[in-house]
Amino acid sequence: FNFTMKFLVVLIGLVCVATAKYDPEKCEVCITFLNKFRSHLNTLPTETQKNPDKIEAELRKSCKTKQPKDERFCWYVGATETSATGMIQTVTKPLSFFKPIEKICGDLYKKDNQICDLKYEKQIDLK
Repeated sequence: FNFTMKFLVVLIGLVCVATAKYDPEKCEVCITFLNKFRSHLNTLPTETQKNPDKIEAELRKSCKTKQPKDERFCWYVGATETSATGMIQTVTKPLSFFKPIEKICGDLYKKDNQICDLKYEKQIDLK
C-alpha cells in the first residue's frame, strides 16, 4: 500500500509538471527584454557577441534599468547585484551562439516558470 501511494503521488506530480508547458506568447517580458538586448549586442563587435563573459557584462549594464518588469526579469536570472539565483549562464551562453530568444526563454521557464509570469503594465489611453 505504501509503495502504491508513493507512486500515485509521484505520478500526479509528473502530470502537473507536464501540463504546465512553455508558451512563448505568455513570456512577454523575457522575450521583449532579450530581443532588445540582442539588438544592443548586434551593435557591438563580433568578438563581444560571441563571448559569454562579455555578454554577461553587457547584460548587467542593461539590467540597470528603470523599467520595473525588466529589472525583475534581471533579478530572476541573476543579473542584478541583489539576485539570489545564478541562472545568468542560461542567458549568456546561448546568446553567444545566437540561439533564438524564444528558446532561451523556454530554457529559463524550465528552470523557473515564474519567469513567464512577468507582464508589462498595459498603457491605458484616456482619450
